[in-house]
Amino acid sequence: EKTLDWMTERALFDEKLMTVEEVGLNVDMHLFEHTQQMVKSWNPQVNRGVYHKPLQTIFALKERNASKLNSHLWFFNAFADQLNPKYTFLLDVGTQPRDRAIWKLYRSMETNSRIAGVCGEIAVHRPRLGSLVEASQNFEYKISNIMDKALESCCGFISVLPGAFSAYRYESIKPGEDGSGPLVDYFKSITASLKDLGPFKANMYLAEDRILAYEIVARNDCNWVLRYVKNAVAETDVPMTLHDLVKQRRRWLNGSFFAILYAI
Repeated sequence: EKTLDWMTERALFDEKLMTVEEVGLNVDMHLFEHTQQMVKSWNPQVNRGVYHKPLQTIFALKERNASKLNSHLWFFNAFADQLNPKYTFLLDVGTQPRDRAIWKLYRSMETNSRIAGVCGEIAVHRPRLGSLVEASQNFEYKISNIMDKALESCCGFISVLPGAFSAYRYESIKPGEDGSGPLVDYFKSITASLKDLGPFKANMYLAEDRILAYEIVARNDCNWVLRYVKNAVAETDVPMTLHDLVKQRRRWLNGSFFAILYAI
């Protein structure tokens, strides 16, 4: 609610417009567009400020919640396909980047044209170390970034770029003229039927982030690498009960196990 209030103040969202309906058409997406100038600094003595350059903003609000992958389908196949951006950034609800974290991901790709995708460190937001569930996740996240991600980055291949906080060079993932590419495989779990996928691929595509990372590095006639940016940190909410943690990890481990088998 606070987000919508903030966007309403800046003319990025208008709830009244959403009540308008076209006869015979089902609404899937509400789209708002506005060009604004953010305040850089403000001088109260003269009631005048210094502004950033104009920023064109498109805010897309889905009519129904239909999973993260469905949002990425809109983002890549609808908007990015039309805008043809140089870089695309992904950020989950419940994940908050620290200062300059997004810029550090951008700088990494800007300084090396071979880098197709990057991710930063995901840290637990204000972990209660007295809770075994949260303390164990805090330890796991730290070790994963210090050891796993850093080592994989040296090899040029990161097994999973977390969808919660990562960025891609759009050229490296967009479909080619023959209709194939990393994005095509990334969305197979929602664009293909379970019957066509079969049990092995159906489990494998539970870890779609791993699929995308693998397909980028394995893409024909390309020489892309993936990198971990250690000082780009984003804090995220984690499961607070053992029941929620088991549900989350069952999906993660199931998908990652089959994805590793496929890569091997």
